[in-house]
Amino acid sequence: MLVGRLQDGELVECVESRQPPRGFEDKWVNIVSTMAGCPVGCAMCDAGGRYRRRLTAAEMLAQVDARVDARWGRAGGAHAKWN
Repeated sequence: MLVGRLQDGELVECVESRQPPRGFEDKWVNIVSTMAGCPVGCAMCDAGGRYRRRLTAAEMLAQVDARVDARWGRAGGAHAKWN
């Protein structure tokens, strides 16, 4: 998991996963934040406690870029499936 701070100070997280028994080279799953906070307020969640705003497309794509850099570096990686 990576936690990032947006230009307005909001914190977001982006997470990677895989589908066992496949490795990251075979199937790489990325989960990005689409909102700052959450309007639902589930008791078991710590998404920030209150909804503040939707993220822009650029802010969501920046999360993908951060995941690629963290996992594969600037050159990217070789994998059969990327979801």
